[in-house]
Amino acid sequence: LQRCTPHNNNLIEGIITTIDTQREVFRIHDLAASFGISERQIHRLFHKHIGISPKAYISLIRFRQFVQLLNTKKHNAIEAALESGYFDQSHLIKEFKSFTNITPQAFIVKQQQQTVSDFYNTRP
Repeated sequence: LQRCTPHNNNLIEGIITTIDTQREVFRIHDLAASFGISERQIHRLFHKHIGISPKAYISLIRFRQFVQLLNTKKHNAIEAALESGYFDQSHLIKEFKSFTNITPQAFIVKQQQQTVSDFYNTRP
């Protein structure tokens, strides 16, 4: 973000803050309209200052939120998926595998095994 002009700096920070803080699914078109710029301009800003597309950034944030919710142990996988913006199982699995190369179920099993392993490997 250091290379941004003051206007672009405020713009990209505003867009990122909106994506990070609001718990809704964003369409690039709607995001552009809410900031009064074109979709193409959002794409250029993201590629120039973030290094990835806005869609990839939104996917990454959704994935991060899903994993964080799973790790809190307060949500089951279905609740975490819905709260993170996944509307169907195939979308969740495809996106999860794109980031981790494993399915969400395999991840959950590994997390459970790690918890059990940590329990038995702790010393008083």
